Amino acid sequence: MSCSFFAFLSKKTEGADSMDLFDFETEKSTESLESSFKRLVQWYKEDGNPVRERISYLPSDLRVRLNEFEEEGWIKFENKYTSFSIPNHLKDFYSPDERVDMIIGKMEKLYEDGNIFDLLKFNSPSCEFATKKDRDEFYLLEKDARKHFAKDVVSNKLALQYFTQNESSRGTKINRFSTSLEKEAVKTLAEEIIPISDIDEIEHYFKTTAFFCGICKTSGQAEVRVISPILFDIACLCEAKTEKQVKLIISYAGGSSTNLYTTKYRIVYPKSWSTQRYFDELTPELIDVMFSNHDRLCRLYGVEAT
Repeated sequence: MSCSFFAFLSKKTEGADSMDLFDFETEKSTESLESSFKRLVQWYKEDGNPVRERISYLPSDLRVRLNEFEEEGWIKFENKYTSFSIPNHLKDFYSPDERVDMIIGKMEKLYEDGNIFDLLKFNSPSCEFATKKDRDEFYLLEKDARKHFAKDVVSNKLALQYFTQNESSRGTKINRFSTSLEKEAVKTLAEEIIPISDIDEIEHYFKTTAFFCGICKTSGQAEVRVISPILFDIACLCEAKTEKQVKLIISYAGGSSTNLYTTKYRIVYPKSWSTQRYFDELTPELIDVMFSNHDRLCRLYGVEAT
């Protein structure tokens, strides 16, 4: 670089402030630091704008500038300098639409690859939003997007085929319908949902329906089961046409138990069973056990027995 160039940098111009080589290099260094920080903000955003991030995850060219960022007040070191965070006012947050567009792109790739299970059980990476309103809006948009793909899968009859051909997609089999009454409950369930092929209707069915599966021989309590299928299971049930298919699908679905007396669900009984028959089947011994358990729980929680 010629001497005349340095002279030019130092020369005063009429009506303008002077600029020497030190000023030029400082300005260049500041621009470089700001540019690096913008890259860090973008990297942080793509990682979901977490509350904090481990330093070891950073690209090396950004990692070496963390001390400079900290001196500017742009980041804060945490956990004995093993992680750092960016203040919210310096983060570049996703808008709900922007984030869901990114998620849809990933879903489309799974659909194109024929990975139906991962598509319908897709859980988007965690992401922080600027406000709770944005976060809630994103979840609604994401749910709608996933439901859209699920309906397309069902319309093309891809779910049950994938379930049948890929045993690993089913998860863990749960032997919750093995007794004669439980089998009757499955039969009744199948009769009710086989005519249904709409995802929203089947989803609503399982959110509002529980199944009477017998009487506990030791406590006398009614065994009432709730089935909680994931979206992949629901899509498969939309395509199921036989009791055997329904039984196989729900044997891999999650579930829980509920109380016959306070439940919010519609109780489905096997044929020839009802609430009245349940009470009629209780023996004096079981009734004594039920009262004993009731008194014990009242004492445990400090409630007066009634």
